[in-house]
Amino acid sequence: MKPTAGLVRRGDMPDRRRPKAATLLVVVSALLTACAAPPPPSPTPRSAPPTSPGTTATVSAGPTSPGTGSAVPSEGAILPRLFPLPPGVVPAGGRPRLAAETARTAELGKLYPYQLQHCGVGSPIDFDGSLWDVLGAQNGRDAEATEEQVGELINAGSGSMTLVDPDHALFRTSSGLILGLRRHDGPKMFQPCA
Repeated sequence: MKPTAGLVRRGDMPDRRRPKAATLLVVVSALLTACAAPPPPSPTPRSAPPTSPGTTATVSAGPTSPGTGSAVPSEGAILPRLFPLPPGVVPAGGRPRLAAETARTAELGKLYPYQLQHCGVGSPIDFDGSLWDVLGAQNGRDAEATEEQVGELINAGSGSMTLVDPDHALFRTSSGLILGLRRHDGPKMFQPCA
């Protein structure tokens, strides 16, 4: 049988619908390279917190002092180094059990004006729908709080509160004291304050 004009036998012309082996190799190699590449690094917050209420802030992590016993280890990468407060500043135990009265509406990184009540940190710290536990403090320059700054914590006083992650917040006073806080689960007991 003779080939007819205009008809081409299957083996005479390459099939253009089929990709060539070299093309497949390039595509597979590119996919494997993309899958094996590590994800891009996520940005680390490094900016200094602003001082005016209503603006946003990010807080970078400070180092801890392992083995010295002087610093409270940070509870997450977002908290700065914290130092214990003198005994008695944050009363332990108590009788009345209180629950938070605020709503859970705070935005991460935003500064909110906050007023400590009559007994300072011995009073309930009610912010973003929870009561808060004090983890420690620092003078704002990566050292222990000064005596004057600790005095700010035993009476009513104003400052700003920043939610740094869903379970941690920082309270700042006008003198620069930074108080690290952890969200308390449920009601909390407080001692009566004179």
